[in-house]
Amino acid sequence: NHQMLDIGWSALLGLTIAKTDGLTTIVAGSATSYTITITNAGPGDVTAVNTTVTDNFPTALLGPTWSCNGTGGAICGAANGIGNISTTVTVPLNGVITFNINATVDAGFTGTLSNTATLAMPANITNTAPNSATDNTTVTSSPGGPGINNELRNISTRADVRTGNDIAIAGFIISGASQKCVVVRGRGPSVGVPVGVPRLPDPVLTLMSGQTMIAENDNWTVQTNAGDENIISGLNLAPGDLLEAAIYMCLNPGPYTALLRGYLNTTGVGIIEVFDVDDGLPYLENISTRARVGTVHQVTIAGFIIAGNTSKQVLIRGRGPTVGVPVGVPRLGNPRLRLFDANGVNFESNDNWLDAPNSASVSATGLAPSNIRESAILITLQPGLYTAILDGATGGTGAGIVEVFDLTGR
Repeated sequence: NHQMLDIGWSALLGLTIAKTDGLTTIVAGSATSYTITITNAGPGDVTAVNTTVTDNFPTALLGPTWSCNGTGGAICGAANGIGNISTTVTVPLNGVITFNINATVDAGFTGTLSNTATLAMPANITNTAPNSATDNTTVTSSPGGPGINNELRNISTRADVRTGNDIAIAGFIISGASQKCVVVRGRGPSVGVPVGVPRLPDPVLTLMSGQTMIAENDNWTVQTNAGDENIISGLNLAPGDLLEAAIYMCLNPGPYTALLRGYLNTTGVGIIEVFDVDDGLPYLENISTRARVGTVHQVTIAGFIIAGNTSKQVLIRGRGPTVGVPVGVPRLGNPRLRLFDANGVNFESNDNWLDAPNSASVSATGLAPSNIRESAILITLQPGLYTAILDGATGGTGAGIVEVFDLTGR
């Protein structure tokens, strides 16, 4: 889910510190990465005395390595290292320091992985908030671990959320014969994005069954059903900001749609996430998200986890020309799909689905896109965490859909 993107802020008179790993959940044993960003927004330079940055990584993060670079005249006391961070930085007005950290999550760890970066400031800097930023990530059982079904779990899509017909719309199906309990989240303020990329400031989440609204939430701590906020928090799925949205609900088998928009028509990068919070049948399948697909940091990113101990065949589609939108709404003219593993390696790509080596097999599924410019990846995947990125093959933008179909079943 993955999408996936937590961030903490500490606003200072001179400096702001942020920390993110770009993920909400991760499978134990997977590789992960963090970014720490320190920005001097003024009113003056922090150069007379160096500022110390520390990050003592939790023991569940194995083999951490880090590198550091500065822009706008900012200087790192040490450019790179292994293990915990403890170094100085010099940050003039408008300067930026960036730390990039790579590590692996202990395969035997589950629960909340909490990691904090801290600034020790010069005595002449007046602080208006704690000089620290904390990132919290939920670590789920390793694929193949006991009690984990062979299923799609913890689905998320990050998108550029606009207004009207360009809000983000996520659909999912619950298959089986009984209810399944889920948590659906809409995030924006806690989404990890580079400096300067706007986040959705106040997400509003609506859950639909057909044309009927069955739940809606603006701020997750204010729930229609009193006590749902305690359930969400108890599941370690509380959003990272009070303005973010979350819905806990036990749903009958069938198709559902989650709509993500901004309160008072605000816009920015946001995430829709669907978490399967109970093991066993029924299960989630056939996930799709429609959103406005932009470029660079406004592309659409779908994350999903295959849990269990056996491989699963999936079909991932990227559509644009056949997306149903009102007259005048531009579609993504030439969608491209790229599939990444938990280490961030792009191991499969497709532009036009008929160009795929296994296009005949794609056609045989009965789910081939109906436009030759649309994309499809038919692949058998081992249990793990995966990310599919949808963008325009030639840099185009417009309404697009990314879909993940479970072809294996149980």
